[in-house]
Amino acid sequence: MRPENGDEIIQDSDEGVVGFEIFQLISPDEVIVWVNIDGMTEAEFDSLQLPQNWSKNTPREGAADAARFTRSPGAQEDGVFTEVEHFGRMWQHNATIVNSSVALNDTEGLLTASSVAKFHEVTYFAGRTLDILVSPAGDQHIIVARDPVLGANPPTIPSAWQLTQKVLSEDLIILLPNPTLNIRTDNLDTYQGPIPA
Repeated sequence: MRPENGDEIIQDSDEGVVGFEIFQLISPDEVIVWVNIDGMTEAEFDSLQLPQNWSKNTPREGAADAARFTRSPGAQEDGVFTEVEHFGRMWQHNATIVNSSVALNDTEGLLTASSVAKFHEVTYFAGRTLDILVSPAGDQHIIVARDPVLGANPPTIPSAWQLTQKVLSEDLIILLPNPTLNIRTDNLDTYQGPIPA
């Protein structure tokens, strides 16, 4: 089983930096997301052979200007991370998918969503244009990651939803909610939130 929306982990999400993640299926309501922390290349990630109950996420490129995880899920204080060796490489537990199939108000079936437990702070610098996905109820979700290839194409948004843009007059620093609603569009852009309006 491969969760389609566990695309959480961009360790340092400067533009163009690609992160590599693997999923460890514990149960349908618990999928641990491990991010590589020892400098894996895309070729090394592609050649990684995983056993049953493990799978790979598609490589993700950070959309925020900066991002950091303050702790691993389950840690009692900031700065505490679970780091282990899996398959000869070092990985950090930065998120846990707690529901891999969240129902959305999308009758056209263009969006998929998951609920993810994590402690994730994202920063967007003043002067940039921020993409925001707005639900029919008015909930706002910000762009956090995209596919390095497909992200160049605009997403197809359901008619009841809106994709808006906001030019930031000052730096925007957001600690995403825990758990976070993780929405993926058809071009594999990832929007997360909801964030304060």
